[in-house]
Formats: sequence, structure tokens, C-alpha cells
Amino acid sequence: MGTLDVISRTGIGKKTMMTPGAETEIYTITRRWIECGWQKGQSEVVDELHAPNFVDNNPAGRGSDNDGFKEGIVQLYAAFPDFCARIEDILIDAPQSKAAVRWTATGTHRGTFLGCDPTGRVIQFKCIEIVRIDNGRIAERWGEWNPVELLEQLPSRKRRSQRRADSKTSRRPGSSQSDSASSRKVNPPRILINGEGASVSLGGGETPPDIIFAK
Repeated sequence: MGTLDVISRTGIGKKTMMTPGAETEIYTITRRWIECGWQKGQSEVVDELHAPNFVDNNPAGRGSDNDGFKEGIVQLYAAFPDFCARIEDILIDAPQSKAAVRWTATGTHRGTFLGCDPTGRVIQFKCIEIVRIDNGRIAERWGEWNPVELLEQLPSRKRRSQRRADSKTSRRPGSSQSDSASSRKVNPPRILINGEGASVSLGGGETPPDIIFAK
């Protein structure tokens, strides 16, 4: 990967500079998309910011178009009315017209979600979103949530029955805990920038996150 210019919360990085126009547009669109869609639950942000031919590359069983994405926002806030995301990092790749966002969130489980009845629990979310901007609109989206951790926080009678069955299986002669553990391993998501792996820095506080521009 080429040189990275970092603008931190203090405005001090490798270079102190004004954000170039392309990076500014991508950053502004991406941040508004998160603030409206994942902090306020405003599904109409799709009409404002998405391209007509928008494609969701990770639709989670819904339609991959704008209507499917709207449905996802509505369903999420029906299950977690107080859902609110916190932007941890935004990484801008101007040559590819893309932005990667790492965010975390909490929400109280008040409606059915992933087949689980309401529990009243405060659920923790982690996500990485990547969007591609074309002519001032979001043309594509990729998203990596944490389904394993979510399901662990949302126990259901079906999963409790499965755990009991797994427990009985693990106690059978010839079975091992290592076999059971290996079957649960999940590869963590990676951000790919210009075909290379890129790490993001941890944000904090209420000020804007670090912005990393890839050249």
C-alpha cells in the first residue's frame, strides 16, 4: 500500500492539511448515511443518498436493491427501537471512490430479530461497512456484522435445546471439546483497500474519528 496521510482528532497527523475535494465528498456522504440510517433509523436516507441502481452486496436474505435496504433499516429499528450506532473509524479511498466505516452500537431487544423473541436485553453490535460512491450517490454497499456474537446474546429455546444436545454429544465416548471448539471458529472480517489488508485505529470521545486517506 502507498503512503497514508492521517488526520487525527487534533488535526495533527503526518501532514496538517485541508481535506481534498473528493475525500470531503466521500466522507460527508458516508457520515450522513451512518448518522441518518444507523443512528436515527431514517429509512428515507436511502432516497436521499442512494443511487437508483444501488446494489447491496450483503443483503442478508432481503432484496439487494433500495427497497430491500429500506426494509432492513425498518426491521432493525422494529426490533431495537433505541438502536444507535457510534462511528469508530472512517477510512477513505478516493481513487476507488470508497469509504470503510467501523462502528459499534447498542440496542434494547424489543422485537423479533434473527428468529429470536424479544428478551429486553441491551445487545452489543459491531460492524464494518464499505460503500462505493458514484456521482455523489452510494452505488454499492458491503457489510460485515458479528452474527456469532449477536446470536450468543440472543438465546432462544431452540438454541438452548441445541446446546443441551451438543453437551450430551461432547460427553459421549470418542468425542472431544477440541472438535466442538474447532467447529465454532469464525474468520474475522478484513477491510481490503486497493487489494491489500488495512488496519484501522481505535476511536474515542465525541469528536470526529481519525480519517485515513489512501494514496
